[in-house]
Amino acid sequence: MLINWFDTLLQYDFKVVHLPGIDNILPDTLSRLYEIEEPANELGGDKAHLLNKAVSKLPSEDSGEYMTPPKEERKLIFLREHLKGHFGSDAIYYALKRKSIY
Repeated sequence: MLINWFDTLLQYDFKVVHLPGIDNILPDTLSRLYEIEEPANELGGDKAHLLNKAVSKLPSEDSGEYMTPPKEERKLIFLREHLKGHFGSDAIYYALKRKSIY
């Protein structure tokens, strides 16, 4: 299949020319397009079950209670916060702290 494509290109007379910087706006814009990722909360199967289980154990925000999640749920809770955005380790720490998770 690739050979057929290559043969088709060879039928044309063309010259490859480097177009630097700002003169190359359209291809640069196209190269920066990215695929839209699925939202982080659309976990499937067992992960969704673990997440729902963890969230249901969270204390209310004004209760003053703190929770330490079970070891098997910690990674999933951390990963969920991490996938909300890459704002650094401090942001993840404070997001979990606001939810009274220690």
